Amino acid sequence: MTTTTAPPSTSGSIGFLHPGEMGSALATLVKSNGFTPYWLAQDRSDATRNRALRAAMTEIATIEAFCQHSGIIISICPPHAAMDVARQVARQGFTGVYIDANAISPTHARQVNDIIALGGGRFVDAAIVGPPPGKSTDTRLYLSGESVAEIARCFASPGLRIINLGAEIGRASSLKMCHSAMHKGQLAMLIATLAGAESLGVRHELTELWGASANTANLARGMDENFRRLAKAWRFAGEMDEVADTFAGAGLPAQFPVAAGEIFSRLSTLPDAVTKTQVFELLLDTTPSKTR
Repeated sequence: MTTTTAPPSTSGSIGFLHPGEMGSALATLVKSNGFTPYWLAQDRSDATRNRALRAAMTEIATIEAFCQHSGIIISICPPHAAMDVARQVARQGFTGVYIDANAISPTHARQVNDIIALGGGRFVDAAIVGPPPGKSTDTRLYLSGESVAEIARCFASPGLRIINLGAEIGRASSLKMCHSAMHKGQLAMLIATLAGAESLGVRHELTELWGASANTANLARGMDENFRRLAKAWRFAGEMDEVADTFAGAGLPAQFPVAAGEIFSRLSTLPDAVTKTQVFELLLDTTPSKTR
């Protein structure tokens, strides 16, 4: 990893806010396509630095320099931070293309578009579905906005399928929210059901019943993987808030995603190595400090 001290041309440069697992994988991808991936070191953790190092990203110390160096910026952060990150970039007078790839509602995506446009930049609404892209992954990048064609060439890869949803801002976020409502909403319902069965003393009987039926056998088979997914419950809670906003905007009841968000919020302190005992203890502890 190198540190840039003199501003280069922004042509061919892509800034990542921030290189988590997904961001660092995308940085590796764009680097293989001939682009220079930057990352912002300001206020970031050692874990972020290590991921950036492994992805051979170029470090920049401040948000001012980061925006000056980057012709394209992609934001991949927890949903609750998406708006603030966009404001930080807009305040620098960023005039390039800003990609918001966060799990936010279409209403919030349009608000981010307005923020970036006021600062002089162009906006692309994005949704990433699947694991961090690699040679054998089936990851999808959905894009909507006026600058989609320009962005698509940066991320071209056999392990990343790019889908153009047209020029309308909010379409990519809408698709992501509907997918998350089912994909992560099902997870919340499953875990809540298991916790209820645990509290009532019938969890083992319930899982045996699921395994005996072709309609529910997949629930029993995928149990361990579903519990592993809960290591990201802290992130899913905010995502369910965005789903609730999406449902409300579509004229639908928002109580279900709100309840799913409550489930994930109670589990937000889980470690990476999740155990069933930890999950049930956190879910069934209803003291005020454990709830939203």
